[in-house]
Amino acid sequence: MSRPPSPPPHPLSPLLSYSRLQCGHFRSQVAYTRCLQELAIALLDILAQQGSYYQLHQLVQYHIVADSPRLVSQLLALVPEYEPASQLALDMLKRLGPSAHEAILHQLLKQGELLAACRMIRHQRLLSVAPKPFLSAASGSTDPSVFPAVYSFFLQRNLASRGSPEFLAEEQCEEFVLLWERSSVVVMSHRRLRQALD
Repeated sequence: MSRPPSPPPHPLSPLLSYSRLQCGHFRSQVAYTRCLQELAIALLDILAQQGSYYQLHQLVQYHIVADSPRLVSQLLALVPEYEPASQLALDMLKRLGPSAHEAILHQLLKQGELLAACRMIRHQRLLSVAPKPFLSAASGSTDPSVFPAVYSFFLQRNLASRGSPEFLAEEQCEEFVLLWERSSVVVMSHRRLRQALD
């Protein structure tokens, strides 16, 4: 009688085995910690790709993976697919403290996760963040909805923090104001044309 086939190994098994081998060879605590952080990021990437959000949530919530700015940015990027990731990221931000904010925003900007960066700015009330790098990245986005969303976010931020939606001269956002005005004129022209045709 033949034996039933054994179940295939869990997709994470090879990654965990490899990480145990690699991380075990480091002599310094810094290198070991860095290895564990890379493992955590890879592990959460795999779980997110598989849609295994429950497991991902458990790993983060119970501190199985170490807190890091990169992990926060990864969680913020997951919010559109998994809403509870927002709270996990905010909790981790509190544990990391204010010193991590700049690193996290830089990481989100580098990854092109502009809307996640805007959510972080809003939740953490980082009212002094310079808008120019975010507007520049948004203006170069292939998604036509990103620039209006990021521009509108900063207008609202300006209004909330200064009482006026205008950008300050030292923020050097004139080119984005012009881009916004041009895109608004185009949108208005399309609406009028549609109304005329109806």
